[in-house]
Amino acid sequence: MSLPPSKQQKAPFAMNLRSQSKSNARVTKGTTSNASTPAMQSGIADDGETQQMVASPDGVDQPPKKPVKGKQLPKHEPVARTMPPVRGRQSAKDKQAKAPELSSTPQLPETPQRPSTAAPVIHITPSKVSSANSDFEETAKIDHIQASLTGFMVMNRNTVELTLWRWLHNGMSKQSQRKLEQTVRSFVNTFCEAGWPQLVNKTFTAEAQLYEPFVNIMHAVEDHFNHLMPNTIFGSARNVHKMQFAHAARSDDGTSGLHSSPDIAIFEEKKCSRGCNVLLARYCHVRNALEIKLQCNTSVENDAVQLGVYVRQMLIEQPDRRFAASFVFTERNLRLYGFDRSGVWHSPFIDFHKHPDLLVLAILFLHSNDHAIGRNTEIMLSKKSNKTSAVLKLSEMAIAPYCPMQIAKPTKTTNNDTTFHDIVVNADRWKRSRTIRSRGTTCWMGEICKSKKLGCVVKDYWRAANRTSEATMLLAAHGVNGVGEMFASRERERVSDFRGQDFLHKQDFFQIENAPEALNHAPDHVHCLLLLERYDGPLSCAPNPLQFLIAFHDCVCGHRDLLLGRGILHRDISFNNLMYYSAGTSGNTGKLIDLDLAANVRTLWNSGVATIGDFRTGTRIFQSVKVMYTDKTTFETLGPHNHLDDLESFFYVLAYYCATLDGPTTEVQPKPIETVRPFEDWFASPNMKSLWVREPHGIIGPTTYMQHIWSVVSSRMVEFFTPHVQFAYDVDWDRRYKRQCEAPPPPHLTEKQCMKSAVQDYQTFIGIIDDAISYLKDFNAIPEDAEPSTWSATPSNVRQEVEVNKSRVPRPAARRSRR
Repeated sequence: MSLPPSKQQKAPFAMNLRSQSKSNARVTKGTTSNASTPAMQSGIADDGETQQMVASPDGVDQPPKKPVKGKQLPKHEPVARTMPPVRGRQSAKDKQAKAPELSSTPQLPETPQRPSTAAPVIHITPSKVSSANSDFEETAKIDHIQASLTGFMVMNRNTVELTLWRWLHNGMSKQSQRKLEQTVRSFVNTFCEAGWPQLVNKTFTAEAQLYEPFVNIMHAVEDHFNHLMPNTIFGSARNVHKMQFAHAARSDDGTSGLHSSPDIAIFEEKKCSRGCNVLLARYCHVRNALEIKLQCNTSVENDAVQLGVYVRQMLIEQPDRRFAASFVFTERNLRLYGFDRSGVWHSPFIDFHKHPDLLVLAILFLHSNDHAIGRNTEIMLSKKSNKTSAVLKLSEMAIAPYCPMQIAKPTKTTNNDTTFHDIVVNADRWKRSRTIRSRGTTCWMGEICKSKKLGCVVKDYWRAANRTSEATMLLAAHGVNGVGEMFASRERERVSDFRGQDFLHKQDFFQIENAPEALNHAPDHVHCLLLLERYDGPLSCAPNPLQFLIAFHDCVCGHRDLLLGRGILHRDISFNNLMYYSAGTSGNTGKLIDLDLAANVRTLWNSGVATIGDFRTGTRIFQSVKVMYTDKTTFETLGPHNHLDDLESFFYVLAYYCATLDGPTTEVQPKPIETVRPFEDWFASPNMKSLWVREPHGIIGPTTYMQHIWSVVSSRMVEFFTPHVQFAYDVDWDRRYKRQCEAPPPPHLTEKQCMKSAVQDYQTFIGIIDDAISYLKDFNAIPEDAEPSTWSATPSNVRQEVEVNKSRVPRPAARRSRR
């Protein structure tokens, strides 16, 4: 892509799998990342090197061409733009000098250099990004890459045309559909029967020369269809290649400081008129974003990565988005890209001069209504604020048989019709997903309308069709203390409904090398809606450390009863899934939620092997060492997920809180990077956790608020987990470095043997927490004016000072040594 120096390269959506040049990381379109990084794990590379791009000025004189039949499209004056003042820029020579010499490592998607016909007129200072704590590193993580750009489906021209018509016809009456088809044919016959006059038989030497012709074509389509078919066109196209769109931060308020720039964007009509010079450059206002390329500068993989940056931000800032489709336009061809929760799909290049109706259909789709472009019209983000305003019908949901009467009992109207109560969603979103191919979980606060309103949580997510639904798991878990409750559920559309049924095609690129066959296919996803009981929030909402530890204890007990009583293993322990419930009775002040990754142990353990993709199951920072040591080349595992993996995750959650929690709902600012950050790294995390378990006092620095909990539990939990972690470390060491497993392989235990071992392990783990609770109760009973004591909370002192249940099973000895 030939661009001004301010726009040398699009936002990268990939990173080197083994190394990256952190000091030169860039995300804005006006900057270039000099890290030698692949577009994907499969090693897709761009042949060119990072270079400075200089744009030719618009309006280059073209030689006279043969006249084109048909009427000329109406011309539209380009919109004047103002740019921020120049503060200096980094030359391409300096950037190339810093680039690492890794000739065998694939490069980020980029556009080769084009000859300059004039000096550059716009210079934008590159936005420097801290590699220590930035959204760039998050977007570049291997889990985001694998989760977002796999599962490709290739469509042919006929399929593209049928798909566009299907989207445009959605929600239209038969009469409106026929009128739309007639209007499309009329437009083609009038303006572009022999090709598009603004593009055909012309030579373009710079990408910038294509922006205004395409914008003019879009405006012509907008005007024509607005006149003949009102309420068909929504939004307006704008040339925004010089604008910087801020990326959303982790919290809903503020931005991450990173930017990217599409070439053309479709904005809400009220947000952007053609004559306005000032825009709120945020992706929450963008209906669709697309790219313009010279034909010689296209790459199906790199273009997908580039569009993926924009789509990811749209999905983050528009949580009501079901999918997003966009296009890459060249001077002669178009290519359709689609992004949804099952992955990415694309079409081949299609010549829109030979098939001019396809370009009209593409433009109509980009300007179509909210439902057609992929937004969930049932729960939509307010255009005025970051809140939702929606009403859901309980009558359309499957209500749980144990549901409270104020929800389940319908009312009678004057006509004796049965009417269920509505769920009013009018609150900030509580949780949102930051990946493309994922469950896309978004949680909203809601209220069930009744004489006495009942608070609830509306969970909106996409379940993999081959997984057991969370609603099934929650129904089976009903009545277990310490586990969250569900009121109602509903399943709606599938990804295959808007992709087409025949979409489970093997990827032609972005394929995970040496992965099992099942990982290189795009699984179908089902759109699910759950109505859940509402709690106070994460465990950090507890008013004091004692209440925090009691709630944590209740969550572990709920996990135990769920496994031993119902045969369900959670497999996704994280601080977001452990809730504090101040109104709960004894044993219910802590709630374990989010069972969408839970599994039935009869199936899981009797097979004796891990499920496909098990190393991705759970939250990376809290995964056990055994799960993280899955071989990423051969996908060899150390056995299926078991209760010890979840207990180890509980330990990491507790350690995380001890290192970061400085009061109720208050975290240490800034977070201790030396404690937290190493465990979030994809490759370093397993070894860092192994070190953490061996020497926790050398790494964890507990806050004053949580120091008493950590001083009691740390040594005894380390003693408990060391054999489990050390064995996984030894096996992985032998497998990776000696290429022969000298340590014995993990034994295959039957379900009965696993359950027997689990009983003992839970007694030991919960016993440690019980002792810490007893110590905190005694500590809180000491008068504030008492003389300070030098007594320390070592494990031996705790055993002497508190009464321990004599019948408790003693700590088990190391179950297995290395040899």
